[in-house]
Amino acid sequence: MSERPFLVWEPFDDPVETWTRAGFDARADALAAGLQRRGLAAGDRVALVLDNSPDFLLAWTAVVRAGAAAVCLNPRSSADELAYYAGHAGISGSVGAELPGLRWLIDDVAAASGDPADFRRPPPDPARAASIQYTSGTTARPKAVVWTAANCRFAGRAGAAHQRLTADDVYLVH
Repeated sequence: MSERPFLVWEPFDDPVETWTRAGFDARADALAAGLQRRGLAAGDRVALVLDNSPDFLLAWTAVVRAGAAAVCLNPRSSADELAYYAGHAGISGSVGAELPGLRWLIDDVAAASGDPADFRRPPPDPARAASIQYTSGTTARPKAVVWTAANCRFAGRAGAAHQRLTADDVYLVH
């Protein structure tokens, strides 16, 4: 199962890339090790200011595996909006964009990787914040919506169950 295609990326202008589950996991652990080397600790909040791409998926997975919360931000947000999110969320590091008050910044996901053997996975904590998204802010400043590790697991399992997905299915995301 780990050698079946897990992710196929077909950009308009670049070659197709394919990752197996094992290959994706190894890259995510390598990135998590690189982030920990830069000072990432469990409980930190990390801005992900990336377009929808394999880099976003790798960064999100690496941050969450390291016990930190991925703060998912739109790269088309204004500088004022990004500064608000950074301050409001208490962001310590960023993947993709310079923000106020950072301890570290990663511009290139591939170059930020470390040795996956150095990655130290924290103990599981279902209540730990895993992902933070901001509302649209139509009537006031955007509000943070926190998803715990348990929320993420439940949503993944419930979504797959409601769609009756099996291990043999392929899911198209566009």
